[in-house]
Amino acid sequence: MRKKKLAKAPFQLRKQDKKLERAKVNKLKAQKKVSYVQSHLDSPITRFQQQLKSAIPAAHIHMERTQKSNGKFHYKATVQLKHENTVSLQKKAGLLHHVEHRAHTLITGDKPSLQKSLRTWQPKSKALYPVKWAANASYFVARQTGKTMWKSALAAETIAITGSKTVLRQGVQKLKGKYIQEAQDDAHKTVIAAGSLFLTGSRGLIRHMAQKRSFRLEKANDKLAKAESKIKKVEAKQKLTPLKAKHRAQKRAWKMSKKSYQNLWQIRSFHLTDKSRQTPIRKAAVLSRKQIYKSNHRLYKTQKKAILLEKKTARKKKRIQRNIKRQTKPTLLILKPGIYDLKSAGRKAWTKAANADANNDMMQVVDALKRGAEKAKSVRKTKLQRNQKKKANWKKRAIRNSKSSSGRNTS
Repeated sequence: MRKKKLAKAPFQLRKQDKKLERAKVNKLKAQKKVSYVQSHLDSPITRFQQQLKSAIPAAHIHMERTQKSNGKFHYKATVQLKHENTVSLQKKAGLLHHVEHRAHTLITGDKPSLQKSLRTWQPKSKALYPVKWAANASYFVARQTGKTMWKSALAAETIAITGSKTVLRQGVQKLKGKYIQEAQDDAHKTVIAAGSLFLTGSRGLIRHMAQKRSFRLEKANDKLAKAESKIKKVEAKQKLTPLKAKHRAQKRAWKMSKKSYQNLWQIRSFHLTDKSRQTPIRKAAVLSRKQIYKSNHRLYKTQKKAILLEKKTARKKKRIQRNIKRQTKPTLLILKPGIYDLKSAGRKAWTKAANADANNDMMQVVDALKRGAEKAKSVRKTKLQRNQKKKANWKKRAIRNSKSSSGRNTS
């Protein structure tokens, strides 16, 4: 005899609730960790500049425009010290750009201008109205001309600064190449090697520290993705358990109804069915129950698919974030000089062998294939870039879905 399935014990449901609470607590901790890492993502020098910028107050002139009882306007200037949104501490490129920046940040509030005075001027006689209109028109033309000249001067200054930087950089590169070519004794070669080693080491150290900070952020994001995946998994189980039980009960009721219709009267020895009791009314009732069961079954499949899709999406996000975390993990700093020396030695040896054996066609073909593969590899996106693009697409899709759902709710 077939045993009936027992309902889940209450302690199992409580166990799922405890799992969900634990996962929510882990998600809250991971969110705090992500926010903390994001706030400390900048380099120490950048953070020091930001702290210095917020610590040093800057003076601003705040203008207020009030109207007197006789209808005339009066300006009142007050000096204010602000710690936030102050003038940038970075040096502006060019004198005109510095003046432009100071003009927009030094004076705040209702700034005095000739345009406001002309607009608020009320002539005492009708003969002076044409004078007002002519003054407004001439001021508009002069203002537009001045704006155009000022923007042209700013553009010219930008072009001059960029050109001078380019010429200076090219001159430094030429002098550097000339010095390297003329260096014959060991002292000059030692200086060149030390300078190259210092530049390479400093750039590699800066890149390593930046990669380390990004790895900390991706590690915190990985914990957050794990917690979200766990929450979706427990929630899906909690949603599917009553849904499956309800569908099972509906299916059982439909089977019993169908069986009772087919076997209203049955002889066990011959398994015969009484056709006389299968009236059209009972047949129509069974067909209506069948339609109801089919609609309920389709609804169950749709709900189940949506729940499982949320769970699958969270699992995919977790896998992508785990791959990003693995790919951003930096190697040990102590091993990087050796790895760099080995790679550079291999490149130099291959270049020397290819140049020495210039008449060997096979060597030249392999060298051309190698250069083509390196060029294609530099153009092709890495696994980290592809995973980061997937993550960005997931975020865009989530934002778009949230906007569409909010729009449907408001409508």
